[in-house]
Amino acid sequence: MSSPRQNIRVKAALLKPAARAYGLAYLLVVGPPLLKLSLALYSRKGLSSQTTLHSIYRIFSEPLVFRGFPSFCGLLVGLSTLLQPLFKLLGDGHAPLYKYWPWRRHQRANALVVRFLSTLIAAWSGLPMLQVPGQMVSTAVGSQGAKEEEANHTPAGTCIATDQKTAAVLCVKRPVALAGRTIDLTLFAVVRALDSSLGLLSSHYRDSLAVKEQTRSSKWPVFAYADVALFVVSSGIVMDSWFYRPDALPKTYREWIRSAAQVDDRLVQVLRQARRGEFVYGEKSEKLSALRSLCEDYRLPLAWSDPATTIPIPCELVHMGTGPSCHWHALTRLIKAFKFALAMYLPLQVLLQLRRPSRAAMLGASKAALRSSMFLASFISLFYYGVCLCRTQLGPRIFPSKFVSPMMWEQGLCVRAGCLLCGWSILIESKRRRQEIALFVAPRAATTFLPRQYDSKYFWRERTVFSVGVALLFTLAYEDPRRVRGMLGSVLHNILHSS
Repeated sequence: MSSPRQNIRVKAALLKPAARAYGLAYLLVVGPPLLKLSLALYSRKGLSSQTTLHSIYRIFSEPLVFRGFPSFCGLLVGLSTLLQPLFKLLGDGHAPLYKYWPWRRHQRANALVVRFLSTLIAAWSGLPMLQVPGQMVSTAVGSQGAKEEEANHTPAGTCIATDQKTAAVLCVKRPVALAGRTIDLTLFAVVRALDSSLGLLSSHYRDSLAVKEQTRSSKWPVFAYADVALFVVSSGIVMDSWFYRPDALPKTYREWIRSAAQVDDRLVQVLRQARRGEFVYGEKSEKLSALRSLCEDYRLPLAWSDPATTIPIPCELVHMGTGPSCHWHALTRLIKAFKFALAMYLPLQVLLQLRRPSRAAMLGASKAALRSSMFLASFISLFYYGVCLCRTQLGPRIFPSKFVSPMMWEQGLCVRAGCLLCGWSILIESKRRRQEIALFVAPRAATTFLPRQYDSKYFWRERTVFSVGVALLFTLAYEDPRRVRGMLGSVLHNILHSS
């Protein structure tokens, strides 16, 4: 018979993983806005003491709500931990359903299945916490020409005539509840689960092949550069979406790219106008006020803002006052972006070493910050340089205008060339950091192919995919943190082990 002290220890062991998950999630939510506020105070942006205190209170209090991310993480890990003893009873010979349990004679397989099923149920039960309750939108269908605005003031299930000549009819439906707030989290779990599963399968394949060859010294350069290829493709998709489909990306991620790129919004507007065909070389256009204002602000000839006479528009207009040289513009972008990145990465690296500060640790943190800053600066500089190379430097020389016209470069080819070129800056980073960055950007790229919001009646699909992905990650990380690449594997392993 167990003593009260032993019961307390058992309960504490069951609650430790949930407490760890809640605490870590709280730090992840609080950390970025707190760092942003610290940088704003450091740069002396004129924040009053009252505004600063209010911001600090909001940063620390908002994550404490029941439907917040920390509560979700605590429930996910806690429910998964509490369900495991119940499932283990099925593997006990005294359980009524013992004879129907297919893994009863395999102890290791039984433990894996128990952990997988427990996490699967916990993830399925917890994901609705993060959805916004009562988020609705009115939908309306009808023939072309019907005014959708009238649906907002019309009872559901009725039809109204909107045009007597065309007999256009607008049928009003009931409001539809929306889901999709957790799509980023779901894709993160799915991408990491796929990466871990493919890594596990490839390791078994390599081991079996090595046994056949009677050597384990064979190298696989394809797998060594898989993270580079993943980042190049993913970052290219993200940057292309940021220019032409910004609503496909999360708002905070869009704003971060905008602040890091330090691009004039008018240039982005002009590129989007070219994509939509609102100006064409050789034709007059009345929608080029952005080009005219750019010429005025940077004291450039106003004739450059007229695509009817200037073909192509000179790159100096894109350089934002740095002069006509594309090479000098790329260098100035590199220096400016390096300063921005260093102000972000250096405090983060130093904070990570405060737990065990030492001279060697601080030196290593400084080197890591410099390396990451150069990576981000090269990423931004290579993008701008790629645009210039395609527009005026190499593009017209390799592909004559009879094959690729100047308008084709402006309608997206120059931006996509920059998207493909900038991703190779990942080679500056260490191999471990390449993994982390590639697996961070890949889910963002995947979100661009899915709607940000959808009818909540299909939410069960997202719940299923998310639950399976999280269950795979928890099961693999608990057994061996190396099976989940990057810091996530060791973090999950430390959280899930109660000892």
